[in-house]
Amino acid sequence: MQPIKIIRGRTVLAEHTTNHPASHYGQPVWVVHVASPRRGVAQWQQAENKLNLQIIGVVDSWLVCKQPGGGLCGIIWSDGSYFAEMIIRRDTGQVVSRATRKQLASGKYMIRSTICAGDFGGALGSVL
Repeated sequence: MQPIKIIRGRTVLAEHTTNHPASHYGQPVWVVHVASPRRGVAQWQQAENKLNLQIIGVVDSWLVCKQPGGGLCGIIWSDGSYFAEMIIRRDTGQVVSRATRKQLASGKYMIRSTICAGDFGGALGSVL
């Protein structure tokens, strides 16, 4: 897998890197450099692939962004393994295109393919 970076201007917000204590035998780990990035545009990069994201903010341990197609996605926002997926309504499974951070923390939404069980995983879910 090619390393992923999320940048804004010249600032790396998060990236895959081997320069971290959790990296073993040269394996890259996902490292967050800016814990609470401000709203606005950032760029997701992986090799030649680039995608502009509209950052909404951090909810629990997820960076919530709007993708160019209009859907909201959550990107894991803690050091370790990278994970990203669309945000869906728990009751319908439909991809969400608009929601405030307060609404996203309400328990009515989740990151697709995550686990949400009671207090486990926070409002948007957890990756096992």
